[in-house]
Amino acid sequence: VGLEREDPRDAPIRVRQMKFLAELYNYRLVDSSVIFDMLYHLCGFGSATSHQAGNIRTAHRILVEQARVNGVLPSASSSASSSSSSASGSSLSPAVSGGASAAAEAQAAGASSSLMFQSSLYEQEPLPLVDPAAPADWPESCFRVTLVCMLLQTCGHYFSKGALRLKLDRFLLFFQRVVRAKTYVPFLVEADFLDTLEALRPQYEIAKTLPEAEQRVRELLKEEARILAAMEQEDGGEEEDEEALFGSVDESEEEEEENGGEEEEEGGAEDEAEDLRDYVREHVQKEEELRFDADFAQMMLASLNEAKTLRRPTSSEMKIPANVLKETESLSEAPRPSSEEASSREVLTSGDADDGDLDPDGPLPRPTTAMRLVLRRPDKRNRFVVRPLAVPTDASLAEHSRRKDQQARQEKAERADLKKFVIERVNRSAEEEAHTGLDALRSCTHTSNTVKVPLFPRDGGGDKSGCTSTASSRRGKFRSKW
Repeated sequence: VGLEREDPRDAPIRVRQMKFLAELYNYRLVDSSVIFDMLYHLCGFGSATSHQAGNIRTAHRILVEQARVNGVLPSASSSASSSSSSASGSSLSPAVSGGASAAAEAQAAGASSSLMFQSSLYEQEPLPLVDPAAPADWPESCFRVTLVCMLLQTCGHYFSKGALRLKLDRFLLFFQRVVRAKTYVPFLVEADFLDTLEALRPQYEIAKTLPEAEQRVRELLKEEARILAAMEQEDGGEEEDEEALFGSVDESEEEEEENGGEEEEEGGAEDEAEDLRDYVREHVQKEEELRFDADFAQMMLASLNEAKTLRRPTSSEMKIPANVLKETESLSEAPRPSSEEASSREVLTSGDADDGDLDPDGPLPRPTTAMRLVLRRPDKRNRFVVRPLAVPTDASLAEHSRRKDQQARQEKAERADLKKFVIERVNRSAEEEAHTGLDALRSCTHTSNTVKVPLFPRDGGGDKSGCTSTASSRRGKFRSKW
């Protein structure tokens, strides 16, 4: 029904059906004859169903039927009527006349079978290789070509040995003729057709024109006609015909199964050999593995002891927000008085106090460094309070803070120098390329005002935008050209 009414809305489900049928063959649920019947049916060799469409006698039978339809050969009804009239016109008894009529029918059948292999049938231009009762295929429609390509791409790689290879080679000749007989083939369909043939038969010579494809089919049919005519005397069946031309298909499938069994046996032997090697290696390298295990255990123990000595952060430690850190850094970067100024201020301040509070014999106050102490407020969560803290200048905390600030300033200066150096190098190379390009343009007959913009401006900016390209991945060598 799908071939009789080619509706574009049903195209996806037809493709899925071909894929499903091919997967059934891949999992050995259907026979290869079903696949070839469907392939020939899509090419017009099947009338109502695809049964026996892939038989070798089908093409010869179609030629005889088309020749009778076109008037090249006498119809079967006229030959049967002539034989029956001759039998009725005789003055024999009823029994004898019945035997004569049966003999006439057998003679007519033999005449029709002998007409099947006449050389005039294979000289028709063009060869009418479409069953008269087959669903019509319009010359511009290439959907059946897509279905055949889908079926071959899925399971065609299994037809590579024995009789199945010969049967596929025979079908490819008819398939090429169907494609070349189309008045117009879209580019994507042509690409799928070429990719399919290249995947199945890389060294295959593809017919580029319809006369070339028909010549190959005509030579094949003539050779088959000679073989079948010689086998007519032996009264062989259809299966014997296929065995004579292609060999036994069952034997080829059995060979594939035997090859699969041999591969499984070889895989089992390899597994046994591998198990034996593992057993031997286990005894030979046992000392090395024990030594490795001991070294590994010692290394893990050392790593564990080292991890115990490290300070682990607890959940009670608070995380200071970024705004509070910026505030403390701005306060810490404010100009601080030197130690002498701080001591003089402390002396002046102490001089204004009462004389009773001074202790002239006591030690002088130590110089301090102003730092900030960040505390969490107990009443509100994630709220912090920054309080000033005077730390002695010779304390380890102050020294560590000074070293850290000095190291940060040094790293910042190094990064600035490196950035300046890189920008200067890039701009210098861009200017050199611009001068080289201008000199080359001046040497030509025509000049053009070309301005080369540096990649990075002097201030360290630049356009950070770029272009990206996407690569298209398409299957097939011929399809990728599109």
